[in-house]
Amino acid sequence: MADNNKNNDASDDMAVLSAKRHSVSNLGVYKGCYVDTNTRKFPNAVDVSNEQSTARCVNHCRSKGFAYAGTQYSTECFCGTEQNFQNIGGTRPNSECNKACRGNPSEKCGGTWRMSVYKIQGHATDPNIASGRPAFQSSVAHGGSPDRAVDANRSPNWAQAPCTHTNTENDPWWYVDLGRSVTVDHVAIVNRGDCCSERITPFDVHVGDNTAVARNPRCGGHHHFPLTETERVVHCRGRRGRYVGIRLPGKKRILTLCEVEVYAAPNLALGKPTVQSDVAHHGYASRATDGCRDPNYGQQCCTHTPAQSSPWLRVDLGAQARVQWVVLNNRADCCEERLNPFTVHIGNDARVDHNPRCGGHHVVPAGKNKDAINCNGLRGRYVGIRLPGNGRILTLCEIEVYAGGRHLGIR
Repeated sequence: MADNNKNNDASDDMAVLSAKRHSVSNLGVYKGCYVDTNTRKFPNAVDVSNEQSTARCVNHCRSKGFAYAGTQYSTECFCGTEQNFQNIGGTRPNSECNKACRGNPSEKCGGTWRMSVYKIQGHATDPNIASGRPAFQSSVAHGGSPDRAVDANRSPNWAQAPCTHTNTENDPWWYVDLGRSVTVDHVAIVNRGDCCSERITPFDVHVGDNTAVARNPRCGGHHHFPLTETERVVHCRGRRGRYVGIRLPGKKRILTLCEVEVYAAPNLALGKPTVQSDVAHHGYASRATDGCRDPNYGQQCCTHTPAQSSPWLRVDLGAQARVQWVVLNNRADCCEERLNPFTVHIGNDARVDHNPRCGGHHVVPAGKNKDAINCNGLRGRYVGIRLPGNGRILTLCEIEVYAGGRHLGIR
């Protein structure tokens, strides 16, 4: 057994601990020893047991849908979200997480106000099941490798290097391997916007179990990208398959994709009644659930409130639902910082701030215009977004709501 007291260097300890005392390679990855407080860095799904072990805690938090697990004081287990981990602070020497797990004394389960933290393997961080999956295409030109379409970078500008690129060829194709056959509800595509946006039209979307894209059934017919839009959603209406492919039929075509997202569940918010605290610049609340995800305000896809105290927007799902994910698409042409911080509320009260929150205060990661909030099955009819504070302006280009289910996370 490794001895924490022999080496306090975090990087050296990681190599030893991940192989020995903190090893749960099939369950989670050890992230380090962290300070906890009485308000709890991981405030969710607490489990206290004399049978506590690393595996018990990781399995417990995995079953509750959380991204992180933390053991503490020999018997305690706490679960955390991605947002919780982002705000956890710096690591401490591993020697401070020095208490043996009550259920497995060969392991260490944190310490006094010290938490041994694990990233749960295979935890979905987004309802988009294509993110990070293996991708392939008919050829590569200008460094536009196929994995760029599943790297979570949704920018439509080539200069930021997020897009794929094939040679000029007949019937170019691209596909992502989801790992197993799933039911596909819809596919979202981000097209190049800085130039050449017309190249993608017409295009076909295929879903099936054959790696030859054209041999799989199509989602509808030939699809077209309006020249003024950079995003398009294609509905596959439950078509099933392991491979989701994009193909450009015809001679001398070039296929460029800046992002492809695949969703196994329907967006519960699409087309649902939406209201907000007030309206400015014709940014009506209904734009948040109209299916248009374009992040540029001039495309008339985004909402807008005036500057006010704690502005809010609320979607009425029509009936109570178990919500796993709330996905926000932020404005990207300017003012993206206005959304931060925000809170997400779910419940049966029409007043947003009367409903329970999904976690704490959230922030869209820098360089992104989309964020997925894991609500871990919180139930309610109303899903609300609120900006706490004075003089705040709320703008959303789309809000999407997805129900819980293991099929949403494929790894």
